[in-house]
Amino acid sequence: MAIFNEDTRVKIPAVVQFLRNGYDYQSLKEVDLHTETRIAINRFKPAIERINGRSFSDSEISAILDDIHSTIRNNDMGKAFYRWLINPQDKVKLVDFEEPGNNDYAVVCELTFGKEGTENEKDGSFRPDITVLINGIPLAFLGVKGANNEGGVEVGGSRMP
Repeated sequence: MAIFNEDTRVKIPAVVQFLRNGYDYQSLKEVDLHTETRIAINRFKPAIERINGRSFSDSEISAILDDIHSTIRNNDMGKAFYRWLINPQDKVKLVDFEEPGNNDYAVVCELTFGKEGTENEKDGSFRPDITVLINGIPLAFLGVKGANNEGGVEVGGSRMP
């Protein structure tokens, strides 16, 4: 007997479309996440090494992740991090815009963001249906809704911080 729900009707087909477009699927069971940024270190390190043309020690990667965390904690609506992404100047290049094929593209389902150890929007956390990772960095979220979902996208959007 077929089961029809939001996952089978919307989320899985959306993930499949990403896979058809060259993205990898990143399992939550096999991801090494940086706690504060939710960056997938197992994807981040090799991608950063490839696009910067050099190896990084674990301590250097840790320092870069700490710098990213510090940058995104600025109350500037992400402007400093955006500037770093598009024009790294004296920082490590995080995304290769000149040669997009050098980047690592992946999607992960149900990745929780927010306070460590919480999985509840009342605690300031949220868990998007699909998170897009570029070089291990979560850069986009997708919330999928099944047909006839009461309240639709507006209700889902109101749950995100």
